[in-house]
Amino acid sequence: MPRVKKPNPRVLNKPKRSDRNPIRPEEVPKLEAAMRFVRKNFANGIDLQDAADAAGLSRFHFLRRFKLHFGKTAKAVAAECQIEAAKRLLLSGVRGDQVAKACGYSHQPHFCSRFVKTVGMTPAAWATAQWAAKRKSAGEQ
Repeated sequence: MPRVKKPNPRVLNKPKRSDRNPIRPEEVPKLEAAMRFVRKNFANGIDLQDAADAAGLSRFHFLRRFKLHFGKTAKAVAAECQIEAAKRLLLSGVRGDQVAKACGYSHQPHFCSRFVKTVGMTPAAWATAQWAAKRKSAGEQ
């Protein structure tokens, strides 16, 4: 019979890092500044060191504190901003290759794969579905 390893009670009762080191009030403006930096510069491909500099923190401390405060990493926020900007551009009729470039993707296939992974359909299929829904709602009124 295989030997079952017993859990270590010290590890089970150890407080989470967020409980040990909560965000201090003086850190909030710094982290908010970093968030503004990420949202403003997402299309340029944010550099985490630049975002950390905007917050006035070291790179590694910034990574931990940003995720603790916002619940997601700066890269995840930048990716969300890229997809939201892409959606706006697609709805305004901009071609996929131009959308990819405007949103900071290196090439269109990279943009398409990220879009599919996030949204669940290709940019063209998403735009077509949005236009169809708009036409349908306009026809019902």
